[in-house]
Amino acid sequence: MKLNPLVRIGLIALMLAGAFIAGQQYSRPVAAQSRQRWEYEIVGTGFTGAGQVDKLNKLGEEGWEAVTLNASNRILLRRAK
Repeated sequence: MKLNPLVRIGLIALMLAGAFIAGQQYSRPVAAQSRQRWEYEIVGTGFTGAGQVDKLNKLGEEGWEAVTLNASNRILLRRAK
């Protein structure tokens, strides 16, 4: 089925307008957003068992969250400033 050239141009124009509008809607306004700032802490896991869990729970109550555990059993924590 062949489309009339004017219909084809109209469809292309509609697709381009839709893509432009979608791009405008989902772009992030850089000036309006502030970046989240973090502070970091590294704790060793030299304590064992219930002591380890208690210490991590205490840090969690202070707003710290565990980010990663490395090969030397140190935990990287972060919390919002």
